[in-house]
Amino acid sequence: AGEMIDFANGVYLTEKARIIDRLSAMSAFPVSEMVVYPAEGKTHAVITVFTDTACPFCRKQHKEVPKLQKAGVNVRYIPFPRNGKEGDGYASLRSVWCAKNRLKAMDIAKGESWGLLGDGDCKQAGAVDAGYRLGVEVGVRGTPAILFPDGEKVDGYLTADKILQVLDLKKGKGEKK
Repeated sequence: AGEMIDFANGVYLTEKARIIDRLSAMSAFPVSEMVVYPAEGKTHAVITVFTDTACPFCRKQHKEVPKLQKAGVNVRYIPFPRNGKEGDGYASLRSVWCAKNRLKAMDIAKGESWGLLGDGDCKQAGAVDAGYRLGVEVGVRGTPAILFPDGEKVDGYLTADKILQVLDLKKGKGEKK
């Protein structure tokens, strides 16, 4: 029981196994059930962010999305109400997922746009519960939680510049940007 590290080769074996499990679990969550802010022009990378509309650091992270889009990064949101159904973000996340225009609704819920959120009672709102379950399964402990294309997970707020730097570092290691 515990963490496994191959000191001779400098490989964190436990995290390597977690990444494989994380990528497998993530592939089962339909993109159609995410809120996707598409890259402007050619897509160079895709990041997935577990988010809660009531989380102040998620709101701060959301302000970084336009810069990421301009750099060719698709930003995909999966709902993760930090405190489950009792959390402040649960109802607003359901409203976002029920909206005809999820991007506009997300901007409203995160305080970046003005407007009213609609009712959160629809079939698509089930994605909020599914997102929460997926987050727990892949080890999300708080929001925002950013998943990079290689399955690496970073908990907490990162600037757009830092995200782009991490993506460039990954590209330099032979991974697809």
